[in-house]
Amino acid sequence: MPIDHSTEFIVIGVYLLIIISVGFVFDRFNRNTDDYFRGGCRTSWWMVGMSSFMQGFSAWTFTAAAGVAFAAGWSVTVFYLANAVGFVVAFFLAPWFRQLRIAATTEVDRLRYSEAFAQFSSVLSALSGPIYSALQIYGLSMFAATVFGYDVNTVIIVLGAVAVVYSALGGVWGVMATDFLQGMILLPVTVFIAVACLHEVGGISGLFAEIEAQGLKETFQVVKPDGAFPQGAYTWFWVIAIFITNGKNFVMLGNASRYAAVKDGREARKAAITGAVLFLFGAFIWCIPPMVARLLYEAQVMASPAPKPAESAYVIAALNVLPAGLIGILSVAVFSATLSSLDTGLNRQSAIVVRVIYPGICRLFNLTPMSDRGQLHLSRTLTLMLGAGAVALAVHFANLQGTGLFELMLKLMAFMVGMAVPGLLGLFVRNVPSWAPFVAIAAGAVTALLGLYSKELFGESWSFQVRALVNLFVASAAFLATIPFYRYAPESYRRQVDAFFSRMKTPVDFETEVGNSSDHTQLKIMGAYTALIGFLVVCLAALPDSGLMATLIGGTMLLCGGFMWWLGRRLTTPAT
Repeated sequence: MPIDHSTEFIVIGVYLLIIISVGFVFDRFNRNTDDYFRGGCRTSWWMVGMSSFMQGFSAWTFTAAAGVAFAAGWSVTVFYLANAVGFVVAFFLAPWFRQLRIAATTEVDRLRYSEAFAQFSSVLSALSGPIYSALQIYGLSMFAATVFGYDVNTVIIVLGAVAVVYSALGGVWGVMATDFLQGMILLPVTVFIAVACLHEVGGISGLFAEIEAQGLKETFQVVKPDGAFPQGAYTWFWVIAIFITNGKNFVMLGNASRYAAVKDGREARKAAITGAVLFLFGAFIWCIPPMVARLLYEAQVMASPAPKPAESAYVIAALNVLPAGLIGILSVAVFSATLSSLDTGLNRQSAIVVRVIYPGICRLFNLTPMSDRGQLHLSRTLTLMLGAGAVALAVHFANLQGTGLFELMLKLMAFMVGMAVPGLLGLFVRNVPSWAPFVAIAAGAVTALLGLYSKELFGESWSFQVRALVNLFVASAAFLATIPFYRYAPESYRRQVDAFFSRMKTPVDFETEVGNSSDHTQLKIMGAYTALIGFLVVCLAALPDSGLMATLIGGTMLLCGGFMWWLGRRLTTPAT
């Protein structure tokens, strides 16, 4: 008998329509490219903090990470704890990032190094960005097809189109607003799924007792002894590699755009600590369902038609504890995780083209740049084009058979490791020549190539941790080796370096540089949307067996949204 998906399709459809409407609402906030790419530096810290959190949270949590938790238990928490630590470190650096006053990630390369490096990194990002976005959509669509039974191409086209529409209309305002809403959906849903799974095994004490009873205590411990898993996975060496590779993403110059939209350095710190708290909280929430799946539903998981059955562990556990009427909410949570990464990528890629590549072309051919209004239209057009390209690539990947292209692309991304070094060390190492980043990237690319063909060259494949740490070490050593050559740098470059560090450490005076706060408006709009979604979820309580959980999830959102709307109204009302 075929499964009736009509209810969940209605839930998903309503959710996607609400998300698209956010783009229309925030379109009026965009008067120029400064608004479009960094919210005019008026975005509230809580919206930026949630958006930053959601950027680091993707469908990977429900798929690959679930596979890790199913096989290795608590080891999966290392990924999230590494992100939390990265945000904690960023707490101290976030004011510097905001004070750089940039809109596109590679603008910082021009300020710190040279126009040549800015153009190089911009072209590389613009070319690789749609591929990365396509892989995200493709991975999610394959998962949705095998676990939920949805059509692959339909998932790709619908989700891609939705992300493109609201990203093109609302710019970074639309991106951050939808990220916030998606986080407000995802967090309560995942919390209640974890609680329901714990209930199935008798609570937290029951979880540990069941792990002990099934002889999985050593298998599930956070750090494993050498040889417990292939390629030295989950050992102390692996843990260190994860903390370094994940942590660097939050403490490099390219991360400056994450905090470009807040009002000042103090607000940037609040946004960073928001991300840290959410990842610290989630580290123990997201690993429970796949672990419970290993304990109670292992046969169902291994019978999954997914390419890697263990990666369906989270959803299998959720399907067993959720009422049928709330499966649509689970689908929404999984989809929102990918949309939050896709929309950010589209906005950043169009920002790079408009703010870095386009001015470079104008200078090269002695052209007069478009007006700011013209550049705003160009930004929207580029977002649509980049999104369409990502969707087309994802459909192409989905219709290839037996080529291993997906895995090949992931391996080739190892070449990007060296790109992080100039942005990481450039914060602290002042005296390097303008060509230092090219040397670091070249050294990292050579090492990555050796790692890719390590089995052919050395007789043994390099593990993830060896490849990551060796690449990072070699690229860093090459960067630092250029220090003696700084003495030959021209005086103009020395002045540029001094200006960069002075700019980075000069606090932002919001009233003078920006002014015109819109905190109350953001609270009212996001509060109203959150309350609306909460009300609609509560309505699902009318479905069979969905009453209690739908009421709890929707009620939580309704209360949060109502409080935000009230607070926004209060800030608008003049003091008496």
